[in-house]
Amino acid sequence: MKFIENLMMKPVITLSYIFLCMCLLVGACKNPVVQPTVTGFTYTDEKNLGNELHKAMVNSTMFDVLDASGTYATAYQYLSGLRVKILATNIMERRQDFDWTFHIIKNDGIQDCFTTVGGKIYITTGLLRDLVANEAQLLGVLAHEMYYADESYQMQIIKDNYNFTEILNVVYGGEEGTALEMISWFYNTPRNANLVPQADQYGATILCGIGQVSIKEFGKVIENAALTTPTSRWYTNHPSPSTSSVNDRKQEMVTQQATCNTSTINVYQQRYLDFLNNLPPR
Repeated sequence: MKFIENLMMKPVITLSYIFLCMCLLVGACKNPVVQPTVTGFTYTDEKNLGNELHKAMVNSTMFDVLDASGTYATAYQYLSGLRVKILATNIMERRQDFDWTFHIIKNDGIQDCFTTVGGKIYITTGLLRDLVANEAQLLGVLAHEMYYADESYQMQIIKDNYNFTEILNVVYGGEEGTALEMISWFYNTPRNANLVPQADQYGATILCGIGQVSIKEFGKVIENAALTTPTSRWYTNHPSPSTSSVNDRKQEMVTQQATCNTSTINVYQQRYLDFLNNLPPR
């Protein structure tokens, strides 16, 4: 009862959950409770879920998430500047609904970048050091990842695999065991291959919106991720669909560059190298 009362004090509660609480309080549901369909979550709910998943990652020994303050403040300031550039394009639908943040995971052995929900993006030091070569490439990878959160595809994965109560127990109950299980869907499970070219296009559109940034460099990252031995985890989790090869995806970025009408094209390599110098040593 205390748990339900605590939940009902939260500022964002859906009608479906209020109905469930009423049933439990007045004893109207005499038969075993059937979990309601997982619908009606607001963007605030999604943002709160992302925050709880982040807390679970920070508290877990599975992920070494670098602190944004202190030693690595300069590295995070650089990423924050990239975030500002991406959001300033006004291309993203949920740019004001989520707390868009980039987080660094210290793991040199894995090249990966993944999205959870509510605007949280995670990048491994392995990807930053060994796959991405300049700022233009990193912007492409980040923008590609932001697509999945902006379109709420990641939240749909949660809805498809967890019931209403399980989700709310994480959002408002801090259930870290379930939270880590949810994260595994984003960290270990490949994206729907049919969505990957759409995310590529989304990333190219954002790069064009930023202006004076090489879109072709993002195509190089896609190719390098596929050709790396062993294959980059980022590519494994973002596979090309059967209708589009790695070369097709790379050439599409060349086409997008040509249609962007940018007179000056930069990769900003030195700024990126300075950023790498602020990461923890191998």
